[in-house]
Amino acid sequence: MKEGESVEDVDIDIDIPARILDDVLQGPQAFSGDAAHNLQEYCTWVLAQVQSNRWRKELEVAIKFAIDQYLDLNSIVKHPHVIINAMVQGRVKLGSALQFTGNVDRFRKEGKNL
Repeated sequence: MKEGESVEDVDIDIDIPARILDDVLQGPQAFSGDAAHNLQEYCTWVLAQVQSNRWRKELEVAIKFAIDQYLDLNSIVKHPHVIINAMVQGRVKLGSALQFTGNVDRFRKEGKNL
């Protein structure tokens, strides 16, 4: 892309999947800084998103699993299916695992890119 061009202005001769094109155009979106601190910030944010004590309790199980397994937000973004499968095998309820892994992008979009 040349300066001043938009995505629509670029003419290419091959089909590039939209997901890959978006990644290339947006550049690296990795979380930087201390992985443990970033995970803790995310966990606090995730819990603040729910009102139900029952849901909070189940999300706390997912959070405990993530902390015990030394997960980081970059790994969760890059390998959500692996994380979900591991969580479910570790007795985290499927809904909690999906919610925990699925909200990282929303966390980032809300300006929480640490």
